[in-house]
Amino acid sequence: MPDCRHFAVRAATFTELLGPGFETSSAVDGDDRQTDARLEAWCRSSADGEWRLFHRRLARDGWDIDFITRRFRGARPTSTELPSWVRDAGWIRNLLAAPPQFGEGDAFPFADLFVPLVDAADSRLCSRVGAAGMRMLGPGARRDLRRMLMRDVTELCAPALYERFTQCPVGYRSFIDEVDLIGLVDDKPVLLRLIATLVRQWLDNMAEFVERLRGDAQQLGGIVDGGAGSPVSRVQGPLSDRHDDGRAVLLVEFVDGHRAVYKPREQQAAVACGELVAWLNAQDPPTLLRTPRTMARDGYAWSEFIEHAGCDRDAEVARFFSRAGACLALLYCLAP
Repeated sequence: MPDCRHFAVRAATFTELLGPGFETSSAVDGDDRQTDARLEAWCRSSADGEWRLFHRRLARDGWDIDFITRRFRGARPTSTELPSWVRDAGWIRNLLAAPPQFGEGDAFPFADLFVPLVDAADSRLCSRVGAAGMRMLGPGARRDLRRMLMRDVTELCAPALYERFTQCPVGYRSFIDEVDLIGLVDDKPVLLRLIATLVRQWLDNMAEFVERLRGDAQQLGGIVDGGAGSPVSRVQGPLSDRHDDGRAVLLVEFVDGHRAVYKPREQQAAVACGELVAWLNAQDPPTLLRTPRTMARDGYAWSEFIEHAGCDRDAEVARFFSRAGACLALLYCLAP
């Protein structure tokens, strides 16, 4: 088991090292060259290499170069309560030493190396949501969730692995058999921190998604015109930028073919917009508008999925531009 406190120091950001979460060790035994390299890199990035400006920038935040130098040479956490990513890094690092599983991964770079990690994360998700929660996911949906994690982890690690692969005279399979993942993350502790963060976000967000799916299963029939309480056959995502600790929009398909969009953030404005459009349509306007049906909950929502379709006839083209104009007029009326 690695020294978690050691990883906490090596992968900490400058702001974290200089903040209240760390203190200067009385036994300063750090690497002077590494300390100098850190300061030089910081000076280049924040003051274009101008040390006079760099000192002014430090003074603005109440720091002096002597304090920073001592802290960089010897820092230790001030508390035994380490960040959550450090605790995750322990079991994740152990799994990186597991033998690769050829052919079990997805078509992502170096995926064979990370099958044990994805398997372990999947088992932890099952334990967390329980049998009742996992019954909401069919085999295809469960594979999709695993695939999301595999894609994120391999995209993160591929550059560092490819750098070592190009220096290896053997083929891909021999490289996978011989590569030292433990040595890689020990050389690059920030990479281990990022892997741990990705896995933790996946565990938390997928557990949240499954629990919300289970809790709202019976009410989802009003959004998808069927499928209430039925298992999910596929999950596609992310369909948006990540936000709020890695959350993202997901497209959910039920076993009967109906689909809904899971949006992990407040959607009260979308509900209000739908109510306004429904009221306008009841006033006999020249053009009827439509918004996706949305079921808003506290902090998230389920929305009707509307399939994109082209216009096959002239009348459909005319209706498209008429509705576009109506939407623009409505936006003009509502804009502050």
